[in-house]
Amino acid sequence: MATSKVAYLVKPKIVNGVEGEAIVELRDIEIPTPGPGEILVKVEGCGICGTDVHEYRYNPFGYKEIVLGHEGTGEVIAVGEGVTVDTKGDPIKVGDKVVTSVLLCGECDYCKRYPELPNLCAGLGVYGLIEDDDAHHNNGWFAEHILVRKNSSIFVVNDKTLDERMLIEPACVCVHSWNRAKSTNIIDFSSTVLVQGCGPIGLMQIAVLKAAGVVNIIAVDGVETRLNLAKEMGATHVINFRELKTIEERVAQVQALTKGFGADFVFQCTGVPQAAADAYKYVRRGGGYCEMGFFVNNGEYSVNPHFAMCNKEINLVGSWDYSAQEYIHTLGFLTKAKEMGIPVEKLVTHHYKLDEYVEAMEKNISGRVIFSFVVEKDGSTSDFTVLQAPDKLLADEVERIFKTCPKWEPGTQRGEKVRVKYTVPIVFAIQGNNAANEGLKVVGVKSQPKTAESEAAIAEFKKTADIVIKSENGKETYFVNGKEVKKEDVGAYEPEKVVVDGAHSDGVKIVYIKVKK
Repeated sequence: MATSKVAYLVKPKIVNGVEGEAIVELRDIEIPTPGPGEILVKVEGCGICGTDVHEYRYNPFGYKEIVLGHEGTGEVIAVGEGVTVDTKGDPIKVGDKVVTSVLLCGECDYCKRYPELPNLCAGLGVYGLIEDDDAHHNNGWFAEHILVRKNSSIFVVNDKTLDERMLIEPACVCVHSWNRAKSTNIIDFSSTVLVQGCGPIGLMQIAVLKAAGVVNIIAVDGVETRLNLAKEMGATHVINFRELKTIEERVAQVQALTKGFGADFVFQCTGVPQAAADAYKYVRRGGGYCEMGFFVNNGEYSVNPHFAMCNKEINLVGSWDYSAQEYIHTLGFLTKAKEMGIPVEKLVTHHYKLDEYVEAMEKNISGRVIFSFVVEKDGSTSDFTVLQAPDKLLADEVERIFKTCPKWEPGTQRGEKVRVKYTVPIVFAIQGNNAANEGLKVVGVKSQPKTAESEAAIAEFKKTADIVIKSENGKETYFVNGKEVKKEDVGAYEPEKVVVDGAHSDGVKIVYIKVKK
């Protein structure tokens, strides 16, 4: 019996607000034989979407067990009876490279009454977001094989590279939102369009707008590297919300760029509640707003409908998934983007093997945090600002560590004490994948699975730490070179590397600091 490996997410990282171990199991299942209307595909690659990360961390939809992965592609290795063409009518055969779109129920009222709007199907299925059942055990692309069922949309894409094929699904999300925006009859080539949030979807949305001919695109984000990439995708102006910290400042900047009017149209791509509320303020009177953010278990926001929408007569549209027809439009977009030199391929940043599943997911909540602050003349600190962070949890942890530091040695110039601004990078890597080590964040170490060597490195770091800060029941105890001292006796220092051990069941948290010599 031939078998295939399938990555099951059995338990997410955070359950009922309590962070623990994400349980992922690589299981061997029997490779199915495709029945009538079905296709068996050998998986070649699948992108990790923000939705996948939400599932891995929170399981917001309440699935019991699920095989994630919906940005997948692979090679046809077997076809069932009656399968001769793909969804657009092109011949399909063994050896073809394919991608999938939606799986329709074909029975609900929406399927029968609105066949042109398959994304509204009441029983809509998207591979990678379908719960495991007794009949189908490979419903997602994080696997070695996937069985594409009858009534699925499938497309032959032999002319695309592997990375291009993995970008088709997220690109289609943005093509659909572009079509939703056009349905308002507001947006056109001369419009000023603002994209809020420059994650993968926001960046892809900018690329779609650029390829469609929109000449004025404003990108809003708080990470400089993302804003730089937004420019490469086609943004003509960028706004860093960490530099313009209030919504009033950012609105003023948008008005300055639009001769006092505001943006003709806004695409909200963050999934951050406050950002969604703020986005209404960027839109001009009579303008449009497309909501694309993912808000499951991410809080709520409130707006005054009169001032946010009614008084300004804003046209609000939601965007969800896509239609099969829009996959065809997306293939055209990717061809156009390549011709125009829009580097959408830069959205694929890393490649992992299936058995590196956990490392790939953790990569999304690990990385470099860059922050700045000012050391005042008396050694106190002010103006702490996170300039770049891959995740709010890491940003919050850096801020917490920073606030535990005693006074710094102030800078001097010509013998006089002066204010000095510092910009500091800190690299976080989450080590291991078990509950005993949750909360252990290692600074300055490349992200890697837990090994004996990595554990030994952590243990050695703890032994050689110059400063140790133990926090217990709201009380902090300070140690310098192994000796307990008062906080005021720690002295001024600049941290080089930090390890935060928050894994203790009694709530004790210990910070280990290596001082920059």
